[in-house]
Amino acid sequence: MARSNQLSRWGSISKVLDRVGPYSKVFFVGDSDDTGFVNFVNEFPPDEDGVVRVYGSIFDSTMLANARAGRGDVVLVMPGHLEAITTDQALTVKGLKVIGLGEGDERPRIQYDNAAGSISLDTGGIHLENFRLIASVTAVTRGIDVVGDGCAVRKCSLEFDTNADDFAIGMTVSGNRGVIEDNEILGEDTVGPTHGIQLSSSDYTKVRRNYITGQFSNAGISDTAASQGLLIGENFINNQDTAASITISLAATSRGIVYNNRMATSDSTAGGLSAISPGGGRWIENYVTDGDSVSGVLAPVVTSS
Repeated sequence: MARSNQLSRWGSISKVLDRVGPYSKVFFVGDSDDTGFVNFVNEFPPDEDGVVRVYGSIFDSTMLANARAGRGDVVLVMPGHLEAITTDQALTVKGLKVIGLGEGDERPRIQYDNAAGSISLDTGGIHLENFRLIASVTAVTRGIDVVGDGCAVRKCSLEFDTNADDFAIGMTVSGNRGVIEDNEILGEDTVGPTHGIQLSSSDYTKVRRNYITGQFSNAGISDTAASQGLLIGENFINNQDTAASITISLAATSRGIVYNNRMATSDSTAGGLSAISPGGGRWIENYVTDGDSVSGVLAPVVTSS
């Protein structure tokens, strides 16, 4: 019988995963207590390098040790997978893609059972996509910490399981050239969260098409230290804080384009125009509303000549 090799495996995997390289390794993660898991393991025995391909945890140390930096390795996580974390889980393999399979509520779930739980993208080019991240305790310090340059977080949903459980900060981004797009940050409408997405000296980062709602004491999207070349656009932000409710806030020394965002504030006393802090950004066609059944106004109100 002919022996399979990396190229023959690539032929089948690449039909459903379009950007996997011909010599990348593909790992699989599923719930080890599920019916049929043993059969699943048997379908994907160790490859010809002797590397095990099926694991029970996204953060399995053996799996991550077998992944090679810069090879474009991929971790596919099965629909409905659930695991809990209580400490920071660091992904440190350059260029690793960690992708959840499934749609809607059947996306794999990561539950934060301690405030110290987090997921850190600690080196360059890591890609995290299509997970439900669920706070099950009060004031989880942060959901995702993007430290490496050129990392991407896409199609993830940050949620809470009961009232008073929350992420204090949904995501922090300090790496350069990040891509944060098509995510949901679904915070409760009571006191708890401070930031939805917090940038800090994150040059040339793109924050696009995210839906952010909750009672943020600071801002839905904020840049707390000077970032250059930002692109922040097409986000929907509803800050339900009734005092000093900021939707997007940039530092005075930040630079970039803020375009086509739709924002809502619950601070009707200060008014919609107070719901942004424009800093050093260039703002194009952004609208904000401060009440029920009223249309938005262009913000900032001052236009260029």
